[in-house]
Amino acid sequence: MTLVLLIPYSEGCILLADRQNSYDSGSKQERTKILLQSANGPALGCAGDSRLIENLFASIKEKWSSQEGDSYNKFKTIYEKLLVETAELNKLTGARIDPLIETILVEVQGGKIVSLGAAGPARSRMIDCQSIVAIPEDFPEVQQYLRIDSRSLSEKEAIDLGEQILRQMCFLNYRIGPPEYYGYDFIKITPDGAFADKNVGAKLDRLDPSQLFSKVHIEEEAT
Repeated sequence: MTLVLLIPYSEGCILLADRQNSYDSGSKQERTKILLQSANGPALGCAGDSRLIENLFASIKEKWSSQEGDSYNKFKTIYEKLLVETAELNKLTGARIDPLIETILVEVQGGKIVSLGAAGPARSRMIDCQSIVAIPEDFPEVQQYLRIDSRSLSEKEAIDLGEQILRQMCFLNYRIGPPEYYGYDFIKITPDGAFADKNVGAKLDRLDPSQLFSKVHIEEEAT
């Protein structure tokens, strides 16, 4: 289980993910779940089998520049070829690598930050980043946070919001890494096409959630 968040803020978007990787044996290690392809993007966040994600990131780094088409088609071509290779590996070795992953692909088009929503490469429509997106999509406990209108937050407040969501969600699912123990990764994207990635180490003295959530508006559910 991985939690990846795309959080709009006043000057752009933050793509943020926990760093814990859990194995069936119960052991845990740090793993990066997001990738910045280049200083000009795109940025990619993935949830799924860590072995497939690591292979996908390696394939993107190696093959991205040689692919034709826009970012979506480049990603789709690389991902589909990797699925064939993974199926062959599973058959030969019994590795049982799960071929299904969820993705958030983010880039800048014409001065706008757009994203390929979750649910993998089957969805080709790029949408403006105007609301918080999370993967996995079917994790019910995260839905309440998707109603937060984060667009007026500063960069620091958006990052702190992401960390607070990770902290809350790790209590509900042990496969999501506590930021206190594993830290987290994030990529900052701005409409001028600038991308910057950073790893945040474990910290124990972060912002009180009440100080942050008082600054955001949580929309009421429709009655």
